Amino acid sequence: MIEGAPLAIAFVLVCIFLAKYTYKATCLNLNKKQRVDHFPPLIASTLVLFRIMYLYLVRHGAPACLAPRGLCVARDRWRARPIRTATLRRHPTTAM
Repeated sequence: MIEGAPLAIAFVLVCIFLAKYTYKATCLNLNKKQRVDHFPPLIASTLVLFRIMYLYLVRHGAPACLAPRGLCVARDRWRARPIRTATLRRHPTTAM
């Protein structure tokens, strides 16, 4: 379900682009260059939304084959394994 969210966001952004383009072409009678003035901000919004969705998917809903190192599956959620820190004990045979 969550893996389809980027496709849904892309579909919504394409619909927004087409709606604005159609409005500018039919109602405002703008030339071709002015019709696509909203395209650069839309691309920037798309990049930001996809970055946010990527971070969310990696943290919460990535499939097992895409799991980052150190994460394990607990039911259908990801939880981080506890980090084992190396203890800095001296070996019993070394005397200082």
